[in-house]
Amino acid sequence: MSGNCNGKRSAFYRERAKEIADFFIATKRIKKNPYAQRTIKDVHQIVDVILSELPLCKLYGDKKGIGKKYKQVDYVSEAALEWINNRKSGEKNQLIYEHLVPKKNYLFKDLQELVEKMPDNLEDEIFNLLDKYYFVAAITKEENDTKLAGHLRDNMPKNWNKKDAKARYKAAGIKIIKTQLFEKE
Repeated sequence: MSGNCNGKRSAFYRERAKEIADFFIATKRIKKNPYAQRTIKDVHQIVDVILSELPLCKLYGDKKGIGKKYKQVDYVSEAALEWINNRKSGEKNQLIYEHLVPKKNYLFKDLQELVEKMPDNLEDEIFNLLDKYYFVAAITKEENDTKLAGHLRDNMPKNWNKKDAKARYKAAGIKIIKTQLFEKE
C-alpha cells in the first residue's frame, strides 16, 4: 500500500495493528531478556517505525520542496493549504506535521497499558486505538506556535469526550480539510 493514496484506512491500520501486536507478543515471550523489557517500555518508538509507512498522497500535486511526510496526512489546515499553493520557490518550509490527538499523552499511553495487560484480543484493541486516534495533519508553524500554545500544545481540551479526534483543533480555532490519503471506506 505504500507509495500511493489507494486503500482503505481500516485495512491499512488493521495490517499495522497486527504487526504491532505480533511484535509485542513475541517480545513478551522473551520477557526475561532485559532488552525485551526495555523495548516494551519504548512502545512509542516501535509504533512510530511501524506506522512510518503511511501511503503517499499527491494532495499538493508535484509541488517541489514539500517534504514526503507532509504528503502523508489525513488533514491539512486551510492556512497550510494556502501556504502550499502560494509558496515561492526557495521559501523555507512553514509546515508542521502534527497529530490531531497527541501521541505521547493519549495513543502511546493507551498502547502501553494494553501491552502491559496483553489481552487476548490485543490486535483488535490496537486497531481500535489507531482507528480512533491516529490522524495526522499539516498545519503552519504560526498555527502551531499561536493557536496550539499552552494546554492544547500536548493535550486535548479538558472537556474532551474521547471520541472527536478533531476536538483540539476545533478548540484552537484551526480549520482543517480532509485529504484523500485513504480512499473512502
